[in-house]
Amino acid sequence: GQDYRSLDWRALRPLAPPKDRYWGDPFVLQRGGCAYVFVEEKLYATGRGHIACLTLDDQGRIAGQQVVLERPYHLSYPFIFEHGGELFMIPESAGQRTVELYRCVRFPDRWEFVKDLLTDIYAVDATLLEHGGQFWLFANVKSPGGSSLDALHLYYAPDLFSDHWQPHPHN
Repeated sequence: GQDYRSLDWRALRPLAPPKDRYWGDPFVLQRGGCAYVFVEEKLYATGRGHIACLTLDDQGRIAGQQVVLERPYHLSYPFIFEHGGELFMIPESAGQRTVELYRCVRFPDRWEFVKDLLTDIYAVDATLLEHGGQFWLFANVKSPGGSSLDALHLYYAPDLFSDHWQPHPHN
């Protein structure tokens, strides 16, 4: 693979949001000659994030922008992955005390709720990995009175749609 030293930094184009909002946690997918950048978009007026998608043209300029997932609570970190020929997203929903799974039913703008993978947990930036016949879910977990910045936890299940994600014994 390439490393950062082989990039032509002069050819990179910054993507800046309008002044009334923040963009963070980008996840990039290439489809049909376009790049789609899924981001947390937080409007300063509301302080609540949703998931937006920026469509980039072949020059890296924003050709389109739309909200693709919005809930009555904060969403961020749109972790997107493929499984079984379908596209899924696990956005951060820590304020709701859940880890939620969504399936893409129309790319890039229509996502349906599948299920809660974990409940009653303040889990930040959940990231999934399939390895060795198991699904592994990494997340920073905030304990009462603690921080979500210093406690990485691991959960595992034999199936993505399992109702029984097990905490790793060394959490």
